[in-house]
This record gives sequence, C-alpha cells and structure tokens, in this order.
Amino acid sequence: MRTSLLSTRSRRRNSVLISSREGTTWLYFENGYWHRELIGIGEPKEAGQSATSESPGSGDAWGAGGADGGAIGSDPFGYIATLDPFHGIAVGVYTKVDRGIKDTKWKRQVLDVYGTPAQLQKTGDGPGHYIVCGDFDGDGEDEFLLSLFGPVDRDDNGELVPVSLLPSLKGIMYYKAIDSSKGLFAKWRIAEESSARIAVGNFGGNGNLDIISISYNVARYYEEPNPVVTLHLNKTPKPKAQVTANPIVPTVWDNEGLVYLSLPKEVSSSQSLSLIEVANYALSVEIHPPGSKMPIDTDEGIRVLYGSVADTNGIRTALRGPAFPTIASTTSDDSTLSADADHGAIVLRLTPINDTEEGEWASADKVPVRTTFDTSGLGFELPPLKFTKVEDLWWGEPFKGLDFYNMSGFHFRCLHDKIHIAHLQFWTAGTNVNCGVHNHSNEIFQEIHICLSAGTGDGGMSRLQDEYEDTPPEKIPDSDESKFDHIPLPELYEHGGLWYRDSYDEAVRGKNDVVNYPWHKWQAGSGSNVDVWLALEFNPDLDLADNSFAQVAGRLPVRRRHQF
Repeated sequence: MRTSLLSTRSRRRNSVLISSREGTTWLYFENGYWHRELIGIGEPKEAGQSATSESPGSGDAWGAGGADGGAIGSDPFGYIATLDPFHGIAVGVYTKVDRGIKDTKWKRQVLDVYGTPAQLQKTGDGPGHYIVCGDFDGDGEDEFLLSLFGPVDRDDNGELVPVSLLPSLKGIMYYKAIDSSKGLFAKWRIAEESSARIAVGNFGGNGNLDIISISYNVARYYEEPNPVVTLHLNKTPKPKAQVTANPIVPTVWDNEGLVYLSLPKEVSSSQSLSLIEVANYALSVEIHPPGSKMPIDTDEGIRVLYGSVADTNGIRTALRGPAFPTIASTTSDDSTLSADADHGAIVLRLTPINDTEEGEWASADKVPVRTTFDTSGLGFELPPLKFTKVEDLWWGEPFKGLDFYNMSGFHFRCLHDKIHIAHLQFWTAGTNVNCGVHNHSNEIFQEIHICLSAGTGDGGMSRLQDEYEDTPPEKIPDSDESKFDHIPLPELYEHGGLWYRDSYDEAVRGKNDVVNYPWHKWQAGSGSNVDVWLALEFNPDLDLADNSFAQVAGRLPVRRRHQF
C-alpha cells in the first residue's frame, strides 16, 4: 500500500490518497471524523489472479500502485494521476464527472501502458515506480511526473533473463494537461536514466520546482548497472491556453505526434488533420460519420484505421483483409467511398503532391519530408521529423553500415477513452538491403506496410517458408533467399497481414499474449534507388469495428497456426 499526503487549499485540511489492491482511496478528516471515498478500482483483478501469489516478481497485482492529486486553478483535486497496479504498467488520470470534491463521481482514463510483454502480466515487475504532481511551468495547473526504472523479462520458471536495452521503459516522463476534464495531455521524456523515486523542491534557488531522482537497483529484480542520484533543474517555458472542443485533437508525445480521434458516430460531418509529407505524398488522418461519402481522387490512397469503407471492388477494413502473400492497392477506381452505415470510418489518406512528379531517390536524405502536424495552439510544437540511420538508434548495432533508415512517427488514440488504435512510422532501404529477419517475439501488435516509393524495383516483404519454420533462431538470419516467399510491393500497395490466424480468423497469441508471427523481413531489390514505405502497428486488443466482416475474411486463403 502506498500513500500520498495532500493538503487541500479550499478546506484547509490534510488528506491522504491511498493506493492498494482496492484501488485509489481518498482518506480525509472532516467534522471530527475520518472519511474514506473510493476514487476508482484502478486495474481490475483478472481471472486466475490470486491474493496469495508470490511469484513471478512480487506476485499478482491489481488495483492501484501510486497516486497524486493534480491542482487545476483553485481546485486541488482537478485530477488525480495514478500508476496502476503495484509497480505499475498503466498511467491514468481520474477526472470528475461533476463539480465538487465530496461525493463526486470520477472517471478513469488510461494515458499510457508501459512494459515488456512479461511486465504487462501485472506481477509487480514494473516498469513504473513513482508518480508525483506539481506546477512545473508556473501556469496555475499541475503537471505530473512518472518514474520508469527499466525493462524486465523472465523465463518459464519465473527467473530473470537478460533483456535488450529498451530506453522507452527508463527515465522520467513529464505529462502536461491540455484539457484535464477530457483527459487530454501532452508528454515529454525529460530524463533518460533509470528512475525509482523523485523529490520535488526549489533546489536551484530560482523559485521553480526542480527534481532529484534516484536510479533503481534491487537484486534479482531490476538492477541498474550504474545507479546514480541526479538533479534536474527546471527550465520549462509557460505554455499557452488551448481549446480542445474539436473532434480531432493533436498533441506532442515524447518526440512524436499523437492524435486523439472522436469515434465516427460522434461527429456529424467529416473531419481531417494534416500529418506529414513524405516521398511526395501528403498524409492526413480523417473521421467520416456512419453512412457518409468520402471523395477519392485518382492515385490517392485510403487506408482504414477503424470501421470500414466500401467501393465497387468490395469492403476495406483495418485488419480483416486477406492474409499474406496477398497484396492490395490502397487506391480506388471509384470517385467516392462509402463509410460503414453503423460505425463510419477513420482513415489515413495518402495524396500525391500535385506540384511534384512521382519520384525515386538515391538516398534517404534526398527523400522529401515536411512535417505539417500543427500543435502551435498548445504553446509548443513537434520538432520536424526526419529519417535517422538505423545504426544510430539504440537497437541498430546489427545494421551498422547498411543503407537503412527510420522515421517515427504518430500515435492514434480514441478521444473518448484514450485507447491506442495504431502507431505510424516510416522506413527506407537501399539496394539489396536485408532489413532484419524477425518475428516480433517481444511485441504485441498487428502490422501492415504500404509502399510509398519502389526505388529498388522489386523490394517488398519476405516470409520464411513453412518447411524452415523449425530452423534454430540463431541460424535464420543467415538463411538463403530461396527459403523465403518474397512479394514485391508496388507504390501505394499493402501486403496482407503476416500474423498467424486461428480458425476464427483471429490473431494467434503466444507467451505473455504476444501476437504470433512467422519469421519475416523487408528485403530491398536490386535497383539503384531506395525503397520508402510506412508501417502501421495496430492494437490487437481493440475492437476496430470490423468484426462484422469476419466471415468474409475467414473464407480467404490464410496461413494458420493452431494452439492446443
């Protein structure tokens, strides 16, 4: 159980937020008596979890792990930031359904989920460890900080095993409310090192709230190799106010863009937001209400993120299309597409830039990129996105010397509950580059790729053939190309999903709920220019409003793996 001491401004009394398996509870003294109010249950107890379990990690965890109250104006409980459950994975905020603090109803909205697949099993393995609120930019509204100590993985016996460096699971995250009543926030990473606890104070003597952090190092749990205590002086600028009544709300999310999207049934007319221009295509995200018509020009691409659209060639959904090795064009012979009558559609539109010619480029630095994502109304801006050589990324050592680049990207989330829909990023690869054989054994998503420029001629997706499926993993990277099925991707074409599917056409899940994939890779061709493509990584646990088409998709030829 953890507590957070709060001193309310309006009633001049001390109160305590208690985090436990019960959830987040507010304990306060009033009229000579102590009172308790359950704010929310946090992460619910799941089937199979036991109150007496002691392993792996610290045993099954549910409820809340840490909480602090965030002041908004004169309200000391404008929101409550939580980390759930113990050694948590889910960062959320409780906001009030109505005004007042006493007998108030609270709504929980999850902003982020952190962790390796092992950590996501909720056994106290983290990586979240501490959460604290404070007015760090001096605008009268509290932000909050989150401590992340690092990644953890365990074998089948529950023992710790080495895990690849995952910098996204270490550091201190800074969350800024854009509209706390709607659960809309921006996010930055303000420190890279492992963080277990944070102390807040005017340590620099300039009147700002500075922070001191200590790294996490516990034997047989997470051991930071070089634990340190660090001082971070606060130089945060004061942001501008922002109105967030729009159906599409952009924000900054740790050096990427994040787009909050209303459900199509919540809008009365089509909505659009520009994202980026890449390889002579302008990308935008759009919401189309149920039954609406959306225009599509010649050579434009439409990729469904949620719901479905239809033209004379059939229905397009987010994940229910034919499986690999099928490929499909994102363009249409029609001049309009129809959004689903019940669910509408959220789509990614790819529009050729009219004042340019179709192009191929000799290197990644020649590929035209312009960030059009506008967050200036928030008082801060997303730095221009650019391609980075993969060998310079934290995981890129195996690709040293290869003409292989990455640019990330954008997150898409539901506005009403903040649930993750998909992540978008971009890649380039030069002549004959093998972009790495992998099977997403430590990932939980369903991905597709769309080609923006086929610069190497016959570059595309390669999948290891069935007969070589049992090849030892360490030998697969050296496998001859003849052991792979290779499908070139023309411009504005996507390949069918690679994940294994069961007899109901659902993704097969493995250990720690990862989505099971065969070994696969992007293999560039022999042409002299670079391939440019985008990747969309979908949340496999979200209902994308495409289940009504499962029977249609189930009749398509797919590669299956059965679990017993």
